[in-house]
Amino acid sequence: MKMIWWEKTVEYYFVRNYLSDADIAPFDGDVEKLGDALVNNNAKSVLIEFKRNYSDLKTDRQKYKSYENALENMENEGFVDNNFHIFIFGKLDENGKFALSGRKYWLESTDSFDLPCDFNDYVSKNGADIDQFNKYIKILFRLKGGENGSLGGYAIMAKTNKGLTAVSLSEYLTQVLKLEIKKELKFEQKPEQSRNFGPGM
Repeated sequence: MKMIWWEKTVEYYFVRNYLSDADIAPFDGDVEKLGDALVNNNAKSVLIEFKRNYSDLKTDRQKYKSYENALENMENEGFVDNNFHIFIFGKLDENGKFALSGRKYWLESTDSFDLPCDFNDYVSKNGADIDQFNKYIKILFRLKGGENGSLGGYAIMAKTNKGLTAVSLSEYLTQVLKLEIKKELKFEQKPEQSRNFGPGM
């Protein structure tokens, strides 16, 4: 029997298995007020891009006007070797069961890593503070083509002293940073296939 999964499978599995014990804080108020809430609560933030599998990571290069230029810009800003912008992707573990791994976004030469059971703790230790995070997001937005750029598949996890808050990148750009973006067309994803089903899928 073949196992089939999509990018959305990765997102669902992450929420169900890595955030189930997290203290998810409901955001009280309009999304527009999120920026103030993050500042006032000493937030640490992580930007996640979900991918179907490891081989799909390289497809993100196509989202830039010039990936080489983007990489050079991030190097000049000191953002290449960071732990707050990561890929999370699906794989089969040594027992043939579905699992997730992570990898730093810009450093392609780095090894993937197993996600900690407590992702809340990962955000606390590796998240960027609000000023650093906003600077990074604005640079990323520009390098991806501004309002016409490809911004799908991202999630922001922000850890405050009240708990963990999740928001999409598009919401953060438009409601917090007040940047304009155009809605993207959604295309059907191709599934990843393997010969075994892992339990719990």
